[in-house]
Amino acid sequence: MSFFKKLFGGGEPVPWESMPRFGKTFLEKQMEPYEQPGMMQIARFEVSTTPEDMADKACAWNVPTFYMVNAEVSCFLKVDSLPDDMASSLASSVSNGKTALAHSFHAMPTYPVVALVLQVPTPSRTVKLEAVPDLTTPDVRDCLDGLLQRGTGIFYLLTGEPARLLAKGEFRVSSIGELRRCLDRAASHYKSINPSALNYRAAGERYFKTTSL
Repeated sequence: MSFFKKLFGGGEPVPWESMPRFGKTFLEKQMEPYEQPGMMQIARFEVSTTPEDMADKACAWNVPTFYMVNAEVSCFLKVDSLPDDMASSLASSVSNGKTALAHSFHAMPTYPVVALVLQVPTPSRTVKLEAVPDLTTPDVRDCLDGLLQRGTGIFYLLTGEPARLLAKGEFRVSSIGELRRCLDRAASHYKSINPSALNYRAAGERYFKTTSL
């Protein structure tokens, strides 16, 4: 019996691309007022947004959040406060492209969890910033697809309200091959769960209670 059959109760492995996709991306939602039935389409609309706008409108505090912006994989982190020395150290590392993205799969009973951990080295320690996004969310799907193709994205570090950009720089996936295997396992696990039992929030809460960085 194959590893996947042992792990997922006899089901065949399925590729990441089979994961369902629900809803619209953040930027698609911003276009909705211009796409109402009966509107005369006399121009092409494009949504222009800044990192500060994205952080204020679409990001929770202290949690890495992934969105596609201008066809670029983008991760936003809005922190409520930082000591000046830590802010300076983090900004320097982020700006110099030293941020790495680690990932791990966790087969929670009600949902597949893929933990995404940004690792930012500073002179005193490596700061780890973790998110467990819903894998069926369009922006998350698009970002993960982009990372599988290119292995890199843009990291925006912001603070305050309204948000102020501290640093912008490239981040890199630790291993594209390992990310692919991680996401394929997540898709297989999703398929193995009875649809009536699927519960992303419960899986996330259980993950944070039972797993530590």
